[in-house]
Amino acid sequence: MENNKVEKQLDNNAINYKPIFIIMAILSIFTTLLIDHYTPLDYKKIMRISLISLFSGLIIENYRINKNKKLLFYILCGAYTLSLTFFLVNKSQAINSYLSYWPFYFIIIFLIISVVLHSEKLTQKLTEGFTLLISLAFLYWLFDKSILNFKTIWNSITTLITILISGFTIFNSLSDLQLTKGNRLFLSVWTTIVVLIISLDNSYSVLKNIDKDYNYISDNLFLVLQYFLLGISSVYTAQNLNLIYSLLDKDTRIKAKKVHTNRYSETQVSINDSIFCIVFSIVIYFTNIQFNILPINLIIWLVIFVFPFLLEIKKSIFKSPLKISSK
Repeated sequence: MENNKVEKQLDNNAINYKPIFIIMAILSIFTTLLIDHYTPLDYKKIMRISLISLFSGLIIENYRINKNKKLLFYILCGAYTLSLTFFLVNKSQAINSYLSYWPFYFIIIFLIISVVLHSEKLTQKLTEGFTLLISLAFLYWLFDKSILNFKTIWNSITTLITILISGFTIFNSLSDLQLTKGNRLFLSVWTTIVVLIISLDNSYSVLKNIDKDYNYISDNLFLVLQYFLLGISSVYTAQNLNLIYSLLDKDTRIKAKKVHTNRYSETQVSINDSIFCIVFSIVIYFTNIQFNILPINLIIWLVIFVFPFLLEIKKSIFKSPLKISSK
């Protein structure tokens, strides 16, 4: 309810925040141009590509979940201005070092503001189809990390739990099993945990590649894809961290359970859509294993981002009535 009050206050005509944020945006753009002017040539391209790609990913995924353009503009301006203050405060820090971590300053501030202002609106709606997509991605992620085996006790427990739950999600998506409140709560929590794990791992992967040289066209495309998908996965990180925290906190646990249950659709996906999801995911992941086309984090988030669009195309062609993800 507190989040709704904040949004209403921002939208209240008596308090016109728009000019303030427009001024902030203009000053931020001017400051960015100055920084770009004094940035070493080797870092100019990386800074421009990474920020534009990151912005695109954040904006697209935020807008897909919450259609409030005005609030998104306010959050972007506020987060970007605050991230620039780190540069102004740490003037003694080498510009190369700051520019490398600037996207992460921006992401953290952006997500904190997003969660504080509209955590409920940021919560993604789920279907059993999306859970299926995520479960298949997690199986591939565990396989690539050499965790999906029975060599150690930890690996055995993780493998057994993942196979059992993933098997349930596959069976659930290929059957007419009723989505009861208990099933929806369980599937929502499972999806939340898995998405949080692969989101954080993706952020860590990008962080490790900060000092990588990007000299070729293929490297530039990799940079664009890397930061674009980082922007998308960061949105999932914020919402799922908030959902997990609410579930662990005894004061918010009851409300969190209701949120998990209510955000999960009772509508079942069609078996054809589920089969399409399974075949598409297996083909893409197997191809990547064989030819090592992209790092695991990029291929997983590319599949998560692209598949809903492919499903819409399939639906328009074959008139399939149901969706895999209600975003």
